[in-house]
Amino acid sequence: MGACFSRTECPCEARRNSSVAPAAEISGSTHFVRLSGLAISPFTARVRIALQFKGIQPDLVEPQLQDPSAWLDFERFPVLEHGSDTISGSSDAILDYIDRKFKQPPLIPSWKLKKKIRQWIAFVRDVFTPLVLEAWKNKDLRLDNDFHAKFSAAFGKLNAGIAENSSGGKFFMGAAMTMVDVYLVPFLELVEPLKFLHGINVGDENTKLADYIREMGSFPSYSPVSADKATLHGFACKELEDRSQGAPAVAYTVLQHLSIVRHLERLVDVSDGVRDFYHGQGKSKQKKKSKPQVAQRGSTMIQVGIATKLKNAARDYDRLLALMQEHAQMEEKVIFPALEKAERGVTKFANEDHARDFPMMNGVREDIKTVMVLEQGSFSHIEALSALADKLRTLKGSTVKHFLDEERELLPSLEVAGVDARKQELLMADGLSLMGASHSHLLPYLLSALLPHEIHQYMVLLQRSFREQQGKVERVVTILRSDDEFQGVWQIVQDRVPLVAADSVVASP
Repeated sequence: MGACFSRTECPCEARRNSSVAPAAEISGSTHFVRLSGLAISPFTARVRIALQFKGIQPDLVEPQLQDPSAWLDFERFPVLEHGSDTISGSSDAILDYIDRKFKQPPLIPSWKLKKKIRQWIAFVRDVFTPLVLEAWKNKDLRLDNDFHAKFSAAFGKLNAGIAENSSGGKFFMGAAMTMVDVYLVPFLELVEPLKFLHGINVGDENTKLADYIREMGSFPSYSPVSADKATLHGFACKELEDRSQGAPAVAYTVLQHLSIVRHLERLVDVSDGVRDFYHGQGKSKQKKKSKPQVAQRGSTMIQVGIATKLKNAARDYDRLLALMQEHAQMEEKVIFPALEKAERGVTKFANEDHARDFPMMNGVREDIKTVMVLEQGSFSHIEALSALADKLRTLKGSTVKHFLDEERELLPSLEVAGVDARKQELLMADGLSLMGASHSHLLPYLLSALLPHEIHQYMVLLQRSFREQQGKVERVVTILRSDDEFQGVWQIVQDRVPLVAADSVVASP
């Protein structure tokens, strides 16, 4: 059975260093069982769960780490000592040893289930575990869609596995704990902190997995050794707040990119939806004609609803245009000059992109004004809506490309140009002074397109930039607290950045 949990090359544990010191067979003996490892480590947790399941209470020896971030260091810990045997280098090797040495109760309860259990162990060990580790260690502000897609696929597979194998029991394979639970539970414990850190969610559709996560805290073999949630949350919070500390100007620029693009996407969705509604009406009346026909007026409720959508879109675009213009000005007067000092001409194409997009940005505003004054549902109105939708989509495409080019080619060059963290703080301060509207009445709007963990990062950046200007912090707090339209933003700030939100007491009249 020893080969059940082993493989020649494991991507997530350093098996090449695993070793078992020779010793006389001590079958069933529980004397002198010592485990060296961090209690908070999911790799140590796997071993502790297995021992707990076997009825063994090891002497846990926790090392003192100079670097707290090494809590996920799987190459050094854990180490199990049992009698004269010492098993080290991999929790895989230790789990293999435990199930061989202490046969009852078995973690693979029957030969019938052996193949399935091995398959699920392999998935959790070789796919899910590395994915979770990568997410914890990923410091990118912008996680690509592929990363989230991998988590979605992994969660979906686990959900399907529980649905297929649990048969109504609370464990992965049914009524009894198996080695699958031993491998899986400690890394599912990291999902909630990952939601805080990266916005990664199990998803409403994965109901079986969500139920399993809720139940696992009560598993008899896990409950006594479960990870301290407050400690995990503290690790996630520190990781999030430290992520942008080395490059604050880059961080706040990228976060503004995210906000601008998402606001553009929302406007594209609105314009596409209204245009498609009228096109659909025209086609349903005159299927044979190629041009959209004048739509018959619908109910008053529909008319009012569409008018409200367009009115809100016009208001939102005015705000977005102001944000985009200030952002471009900040780049041209603060970020780009810092890059030009190191390499003349490096920002030439970025400046050309700005010059190209400004007329389009203003043109969209004029198109929105045109749509607003035309008779709703008329042929001219539908044609104007089509032109607006196309122009917004084009603007979104060019903006996304421009921002990605900056993030891949220009912004990383700041560090190469000798612009260290302290100098970037000064750049950020200069940029904030240029973006007056974006950090006063437009701030709730800017933040509303960011995810909770991104709002958290942006507020920490503002707090650091204003740390010697308490009045500015108080002003930001007052703006967010008093904004009625985006109260969700203020709630997130209160929940996630209490030190900033605490300034609301100071700022209260």
